[in-house]
Amino acid sequence: MAKQTGILKFTGKLANMVYYYHRYFGYLVRKITSVDAERIRTDPAFARVHKYNIEFGLCAHAVKLLRAAFHPLFATLADTRMTSRLTSAMLAVLHADTHHFLGRRVLTGENMSQLKGFEFNNDTRLHSVLTGTHTATIDRKTKTCTVLLQAGHMGRIVKAPKGATHFHITMGIAGVNLRTGQYVVHAHQGPTLAVSASTHDAMTLVNVLPEVEGGTVLITLSVEFFQHVNGALCPLHDRRQQPLAIVLVAPGVCRPAKRCWHYRSDRSRRPIARRLSVLGHNAGKVVSDQPPAAVAHRYDIRGKPQHRALEMNPGNGQVTQHLQRREVYGTG
Repeated sequence: MAKQTGILKFTGKLANMVYYYHRYFGYLVRKITSVDAERIRTDPAFARVHKYNIEFGLCAHAVKLLRAAFHPLFATLADTRMTSRLTSAMLAVLHADTHHFLGRRVLTGENMSQLKGFEFNNDTRLHSVLTGTHTATIDRKTKTCTVLLQAGHMGRIVKAPKGATHFHITMGIAGVNLRTGQYVVHAHQGPTLAVSASTHDAMTLVNVLPEVEGGTVLITLSVEFFQHVNGALCPLHDRRQQPLAIVLVAPGVCRPAKRCWHYRSDRSRRPIARRLSVLGHNAGKVVSDQPPAAVAHRYDIRGKPQHRALEMNPGNGQVTQHLQRREVYGTG
């Protein structure tokens, strides 16, 4: 990347060059590209680039949804490059899909587990502040999420910075459905403890499991420090001292799959297997109420799942194949 080293520092366009200011690298200059968006979408020479753009847009939408869900938690803690790092992590999740071709890869709940350990504040790691061990679990029966923190070195839970007198630990739980854009966030703040205490007992944080069907549950832990001044607790507001990280990623609430219905011209709901059997055909060998296990799900260009359905024409006895859209639950 070219840099401006002269005394004239300006931003904007000049001929085919763009001058701009970067927060970390100062004044930079780059050349304007000659390829417009319409050519990338329509020119066969850029078909591969167009597929990568589709996947990048899918990841950008997922990052926007996660940022909206966790914004109340990382608003004062995240570093300035958190969004770009989260986008890179989401692209790694998308590239882990080995069942679809380029341009049709999707974000699944199984691959979303790679987000575990992501640090919203890259200046301070969670393990460098939490000296004790922490364990996050989900109880499906009681629909609760639990985080257990054990006391670490010298019986203390956290390693406090200079000037801090108190701290508290916050557990955030977000249920996110990347297909529908729905998300639910629950936050539970632990008790405020004094840093000067010689020992700290084990701490347990319990919160309700968000009910988002077909989504993904993400649990975060954050530590915030305060200073006691004249009877009041004042936040330090120092991003270099307060971490926030994802400690658990798990599938959300799943509902049972629905039966595959065939809608006739008279709009009556009847399974296709039953309709063909009424017509006198052996429908059991043609199609069943549920898609066979050997038939893999297909996805359209926007990642919507499809399944294959067979229909027999009672007039000529020919079997036609249709691709119908069907929601698949249990994926992110």
